[in-house]
Amino acid sequence: RSPRIVGSLDTPGNANDVRVVGNRAYVADGSTGLKIIDISNPANPILLGTLDTAGEANDVVVVGSRAYVADGPTGLKIIDVSNPQVPVLLGTLDTPGAARGVDVSGNIAVIADGATVRTVDVSNPANPTALGSVSVADARDVTVDGNIAYVADFSGSLRVISFSTPTAPQLLATTPQSLGGLLMDVAKAQDFIFGADVLFVNGVPIVNVGVPASPVVRARLDFPA
Repeated sequence: RSPRIVGSLDTPGNANDVRVVGNRAYVADGSTGLKIIDISNPANPILLGTLDTAGEANDVVVVGSRAYVADGPTGLKIIDVSNPQVPVLLGTLDTPGAARGVDVSGNIAVIADGATVRTVDVSNPANPTALGSVSVADARDVTVDGNIAYVADFSGSLRVISFSTPTAPQLLATTPQSLGGLLMDVAKAQDFIFGADVLFVNGVPIVNVGVPASPVVRARLDFPA
């Protein structure tokens, strides 16, 4: 009820996304790439390592010793972060669109790539391979659970996509703008998707996706102006 800033670290780029794993924060830092920060002492965060990607680091997810970065115009970057002080680029896949969001399930990465959501085989990180795609409106972010992807599709609101067949992902459902909003970001907790919306100005649409093919907008959390 009383959040407060206990520490900060000014990164040189634009901090577009952050993932915390243990005592480390991984920041997608825009034009300056990936930053890895030691947050074991929250009052004194320390920059451990950096890898300047070629594009615009918009989103990052960390699985094991690898970080996957949605790098804007240069697509997907896969980075070895086993040594946080010396992150190493393992592989890249230049997607046709602007990669804004990424999440990984098993050996499949799902990329929010503008007008398309793409599936990528990352089993060989040195050679990520495009598998399939499905057309959307303007994909800004994605979160996956099993073989289901939940996409913040801006004007397309929330899109639910099955990639049970990775070479042929299928659109299962869409929420209407009037209820699901214009989404910039999504997060999943249990059976609910929470959206970062701009249509309602200060609202978070909450969608029940217990049945992924039949999402139901249950509520909207409104923040005061």
